[in-house]
Amino acid sequence: MASKQEFLEAKAENFKKFLMGLEPNDASRDFLEKFDKKTLIPTILTQLVPLVSAGLHKKIVGEILKGLVIPEGSEEEVEKKIIAYFEMFCDVVSS
Repeated sequence: MASKQEFLEAKAENFKKFLMGLEPNDASRDFLEKFDKKTLIPTILTQLVPLVSAGLHKKIVGEILKGLVIPEGSEEEVEKKIIAYFEMFCDVVSS
């Protein structure tokens, strides 16, 4: 059975590939390329958990969407997928 860290690393890599496939702008690409497995859990705990707990993650997702090229008609699907990733990351770290 994979450890929590290994599970999150695999999911984070899938999330990164998903976002990279949506032609992120330069700022978003730079952020994604700086992904560091060693700081994954602390980043989720200090950045993502507070946003999700406060219900602010959906606003942040809106900002993320602005930096991507999303096929017409897929905006809602992409938004839901990003929200699901964020919430899953928080659920796993908090469990």
